[in-house]
Amino acid sequence: MLALTLLLPARLTRWLNFGLGLLYTSIILLVIQDSWPFYQFYRGFKIVLTGLISGLAWS
Repeated sequence: MLALTLLLPARLTRWLNFGLGLLYTSIILLVIQDSWPFYQFYRGFKIVLTGLISGLAWS
């Protein structure tokens, strides 16, 4: 995504960051359901980060 961010127009990059951030967040929510506490913490951390990416792309 870093290369696409530099090569594509800003408007398209913003929509891709927003859409792919939401898609990745939903995949995280579906895949790691019952697992060790470390992975639960890691899941929460990744959800926060992808939420920040989508939020920044939206604004």
